[in-house]
Amino acid sequence: MEPGSLTWVVVEDEDADVTVDGTGIAVTLGPLHAPIAPPMWWRTTHSPMGIGFDLPVQADTGTAHLAVNGSALQGKITLSGTTLTGHPTHYEATITATSVDDAPLLDRSSPISRNIATTAGGNERAVRLQDSRGVDMAPGAAKGDEHLDLPATVADPPAAGPSATLTGLPEMDVNHPATVVGTAHASAPPSPDERINAPGMECDRTTGIHVMRGGQSAGLRGVSSEERAGFASPGHGSAGLVGMDGLAEDAVKGEVTLSGNEDDPNDELRRKIAHWDDELRRAAGDEEPSEADADSVFARMRVLDQRISRNFVENDLAAMMAGLRDATALRREISFGELVTGAWERFLRDTGDTLAFDRQMVEALAAMSSGRLSLLLADSATDLDTSIELLSGLDRTPPDLDAFSGEVSSAAGELDRLATRLHEQIAKALAADLHIIDDNHPLRSARDDLLTLLASAGSPEDLDLREQHWERDLATAIQPTPGHSEVTEPASADSRFTGSASLGAEEAAVVLLVKNVAVVLVGAVARVEHCHEQLRRLDPVGNATFVRASNADAIARLGRYVERWRGRLESDWERILMMEEARELHGQLVGTMLDLGAPIDALAASEMARARAFADLMTGRKAAPALTPARMEALLADYESPIVEYFRFGDRLIIFVTDLDGRVHTVDQHVDHLALRALAGELQHWFRVTKVDDVRTRELLRALGEILWDPIAHLLPTDPDIAVTLVPHDELLSVPLHALIDAEGRYLVERHTTTVLPAASILPPLLARRTGMGKPTRICALVDPEPMPVGYRPLPILRGGFRVVSELFAEAEIHAGADATEDALVAGASRGPGVLCLATHAEALPSDPMASFVALASGKLTADVVHGMELPVALVVLAACETGGGQVTGDGVIGLSRAFLSAGPVAVLMTLWPVVERDSLRVLRRFHETHLNTPLGTAQALREAQCSMIAGSAAPRSWAAFTLFGLAR
Repeated sequence: MEPGSLTWVVVEDEDADVTVDGTGIAVTLGPLHAPIAPPMWWRTTHSPMGIGFDLPVQADTGTAHLAVNGSALQGKITLSGTTLTGHPTHYEATITATSVDDAPLLDRSSPISRNIATTAGGNERAVRLQDSRGVDMAPGAAKGDEHLDLPATVADPPAAGPSATLTGLPEMDVNHPATVVGTAHASAPPSPDERINAPGMECDRTTGIHVMRGGQSAGLRGVSSEERAGFASPGHGSAGLVGMDGLAEDAVKGEVTLSGNEDDPNDELRRKIAHWDDELRRAAGDEEPSEADADSVFARMRVLDQRISRNFVENDLAAMMAGLRDATALRREISFGELVTGAWERFLRDTGDTLAFDRQMVEALAAMSSGRLSLLLADSATDLDTSIELLSGLDRTPPDLDAFSGEVSSAAGELDRLATRLHEQIAKALAADLHIIDDNHPLRSARDDLLTLLASAGSPEDLDLREQHWERDLATAIQPTPGHSEVTEPASADSRFTGSASLGAEEAAVVLLVKNVAVVLVGAVARVEHCHEQLRRLDPVGNATFVRASNADAIARLGRYVERWRGRLESDWERILMMEEARELHGQLVGTMLDLGAPIDALAASEMARARAFADLMTGRKAAPALTPARMEALLADYESPIVEYFRFGDRLIIFVTDLDGRVHTVDQHVDHLALRALAGELQHWFRVTKVDDVRTRELLRALGEILWDPIAHLLPTDPDIAVTLVPHDELLSVPLHALIDAEGRYLVERHTTTVLPAASILPPLLARRTGMGKPTRICALVDPEPMPVGYRPLPILRGGFRVVSELFAEAEIHAGADATEDALVAGASRGPGVLCLATHAEALPSDPMASFVALASGKLTADVVHGMELPVALVVLAACETGGGQVTGDGVIGLSRAFLSAGPVAVLMTLWPVVERDSLRVLRRFHETHLNTPLGTAQALREAQCSMIAGSAAPRSWAAFTLFGLAR
């Protein structure tokens, strides 16, 4: 998109709300939409130094209304956004398109295309652009290698001003599409026989059409002259309105693209692809850039954007992912490179040079001084040295905005301090000759005027003249030495310097030195204050904030390509694999967002990196809505409970903590990910062996607590009944976070009620399920199925002791032994029990997670089968071994817990490792007893059960395997 254009692309529901009827179309962009390409327009702004330049403004909200009436297309676009300085701004445009020959633009019975375009066929089209006041506008010239700004035909020019009429579609070579750009003026066109030709292009002054061959319509540079050769044979074209914009500050550009009927429709695409690749190599530095590509970082960004779009269209996932990673890295380079820190670096360098110059001047004067003035100048030199040293020690490339703000504040504070100290030294210097020339002496008042002029940045000529006059007055004030034989003009020649106003030679020397000291110090103060004002006007932190915020939004849109791609895939497993493909990209996105000082954006990116296929299942949509920062904030505000979300990428561990008010806090730390993985793996090992080393287990839980919990403990509420939702990532999905040991030696479950989710994005569908659900009164349980699969022993203790659980409910439907079948499960669940319990064997199969199963009398009930079930119950209890296990992926743990939660319940009580029958009964008995007989919610009841076992000195292996997966209540 070039300055002077407006672009708004709507493809899917995520982009905007679109309503269409037989005569018109309405498009609405709201704050919760997630377009890949939001509408943008260009606006002239000014830098802190007063330099004007064009910047795109991205719309936060907007509407477009277009209507067809016979041969006329009319409409209005209104957009709202925020300027560079953070002020609200808006844009309006009125669209009027008519058919020259009165042929209908669109058949009323046909759906209106979302692309604002007209087709030529055999009909000529005229497109007129108007601003919001109804004044016709002239399109600005398109940028090209050899563009000629020529007048275009004006059809019925209005008296109000120039109009833009793009007409006269030329004959063209069917194999070579072209770009047609018309620039309109209100003046009459030249005579029909006037034509102008240039190498590689042709422009007919009669029609005012400028024809170029090649890829100019894609905004690319470097089109060769061969590609701009003349057209050979006739063909048909189509004219489409690509851009429009406002008047005055917002320039206008109209562009029409012609395409021929080609024998091979892919020929032009191949030509463009080759051209894109050539430019990408050149922009990436593989070839020497031309002068036109001096802004190489932006050239690379433009080409990458085009390549990503092309890969998306061509269904090339690997290439698209590579392009997205490159684009993210390049956006990061822009956000932390010369564009952000260059002015700051130059300021520090120039200010340091200025202070060094003043230091040299002070040092030179000190060499000629003695006594009080010498000491004063030594103090001034020390002050300048201190400032030079402090400024030289400031970070030229601060890592984040907080650090940047601190460095800029330090610089501003130091310049303030230095100016104050030098002002004090000036006052002391001027007092050094007060015993010679008092406040009423004409030399003192004249010197004060000189210093005032110097401080106010008077012209050098005026300063030199004033100083010369003062020194002549000083010479006049000197009385001749008694007995001096040289003839001099008597002092009485100037009546101002008679009597006590006259000076001796030594006195005059002191007064002159004081003047020189004052001039040097006043000049230094003026330069220091100028530097301070320059820093204020540069506003490097404000500039960095704007650039980084703009890039954060652009980077967020890059991630939405992944979302759109996922929506193309049919199966859950394809989407899971696709998320694995995007792991590296998502790691880049999250880290870059956080580095850009955008924690909400980083959290939204973290959410987009996890459980997206699961979210599709939970929402029942082909692709769950993308989590934009605005949607993330809305979700957090609705949830009203703290969330702790972990994200690890390489050796970087980011912990997001949202408080009860929805505010996001972050802790960003470096960890040895191999060591972290080793800790988690060793912990799992000890929980799976027959003989557990309880001492080592506690050491591991404490080591993990030091990494995962200690840094955020102060951010969480102290009330243990407030449920904290934990969202682990990667290897942390297998860690019992509620069993971590804090700095005081207490288990986390003793301090907090917790529940676990694979992603916060599945909260909305879970909350919707909870509507109307109260305390359970009825349980349906399948206990100790018989026969068991080969290799699995019966569970007599569990069958015999399960009555301690079932008797707690008002109604209990128990299916044991041969009755514990899949049919019994489905039938029992259909009757709507509050709790569905499976007390049996289970096995997680990481190598084939959808084959993970729970044992029933009818056979193995696999995760794949459970995915297709409907279980309208509040809570599913999987009282079996490692029902929370499976394959750890970018979509979370794929296995039984995911399958059961997607089937309909609000929460699943699962286990993270093999459990024994007696421990299971103890946990289940205490859990259900508390849940049914107290006001406590599901997660609070589980905490109470586990704390009671801790109080009885039970080791973590006995109680920590049970984890609530889902909502806390």
